[in-house]
Amino acid sequence: MREPLLSIVIVSFETSSLILRRAIQSVLEQSYRNYEIILVDANESGSDYSLGLREDMEQYPDIPVITCPSRKGEFAAAKNEGAAQGNGTYLAFLMARDAWNQEGAASQIEVLEEHPDVGLVFCHSWAQEEDALSTGYRRAPQLPAETGQTAGLISQEEIRSVSQVIFRRTVFDELLGFDTHIRRQDDYDMWIRVAGKARIAAVDQNLVCSYVER
Repeated sequence: MREPLLSIVIVSFETSSLILRRAIQSVLEQSYRNYEIILVDANESGSDYSLGLREDMEQYPDIPVITCPSRKGEFAAAKNEGAAQGNGTYLAFLMARDAWNQEGAASQIEVLEEHPDVGLVFCHSWAQEEDALSTGYRRAPQLPAETGQTAGLISQEEIRSVSQVIFRRTVFDELLGFDTHIRRQDDYDMWIRVAGKARIAAVDQNLVCSYVER
């Protein structure tokens, strides 16, 4: 039986070519193979970042690029625009400065497939100093032994980035996506709203590398 389709929305804002390619490469290396990628150019139209992104994406002709200029840290509309283009049973978002470990999608979708009442599943992440050439996402560190699986409980500390989350698409659509009226807290608002509709689950693994500036 064919795996359900996963729509992956990559949001790029003021991202260098190497960093964007690293995020895309981390998706292309996924052990889960039935996915589609939608890239959202959140840069100011006509800016050097936007023009560079368009040039970079000529290497990936199968990945559609849509435009949704955004302010730094305010990406609700960009994420919603990307989601609207997707056709997947499940929906994920990857900020271009982050990268997924190769088991990121498979491990989370397994939970969604086994538990129809789960509307959102998230994994753990680890931080690494920014290096455009880094492939550190391939070597996920082990979690501390005392870390336990979380279900039905979320906080800003547990889900630091939208890159850690995969949604059941029906739940995301029922909630009408991220609230574009909320600035800089739209992710956390979404976790709370999903929790009011469905169960939240966690995969007890480090599966997302969040790169931070030196």
